[in-house]
Amino acid sequence: MSVLTQAIIASIVMFLVWLDYEWIHIWTYRPIVLGPLMGLALGNLQIGLEVGATVELMFLATVWVGSAIPPNEILAAGIATALACVTGNVSVGIASAIPIGVIGASLVSIRYSFLNTFALSRFEKAVENKDKKGMYFWGRFVTVVLFHIVLFVVPTFVAVYFGADACIVLLEKIPPTVLSAINCGGCMVGAVGLALLLKSLDFPTYWPFFFLGFIFSAYLGIGNLGITIIGVVVVGIIYHYKERVAK
Repeated sequence: MSVLTQAIIASIVMFLVWLDYEWIHIWTYRPIVLGPLMGLALGNLQIGLEVGATVELMFLATVWVGSAIPPNEILAAGIATALACVTGNVSVGIASAIPIGVIGASLVSIRYSFLNTFALSRFEKAVENKDKKGMYFWGRFVTVVLFHIVLFVVPTFVAVYFGADACIVLLEKIPPTVLSAINCGGCMVGAVGLALLLKSLDFPTYWPFFFLGFIFSAYLGIGNLGITIIGVVVVGIIYHYKERVAK
């Protein structure tokens, strides 16, 4: 598969994911889903899973507070996974996720602060003139389709098509120990994201469950899926116990 084909496929996936973000909301735009989707589309599901899961951990605790726009996890996960798949190196995706996310935040800011305002003024004029085609054009096509193509799909194509060769050349010059350090740093960023998420919870109350999961993983060798299933069972037991006590 040529780099051009991979760039086109990555752009199509990014476009569909943004449509889901605006219209459908089946969560394909979350990194943990987008990563595997992008990897599957580019023929490397394993890398997609690794990059998607790591980027999801990076952005677990990011929230919009007022006008402060956090790094964009959608663009970060999509482009980072695509670059990792094209170069065949997970380190590329982990190292590029945060910078791409910051650029994505700038693009989102441009969209909401300028482009959407411009489109809204045209939409209001169409409403005043009872122009249904104009309302559809400015309210749907321009704001959802056109803006996403310009701000997110085109940058994805450019990043994958022109950035892949640059990443490959750079990787050839980076010592293996440095790449290992980048991977380690990416995992640490994920741990920080998880810690920030725990801060938003009532951790002093639920800390036994956290350490129970740690014991299952570290000492009993149970994988994430098994721990998740155990967690669901524990929640079910607690729920039914409280229901019986309440009666």
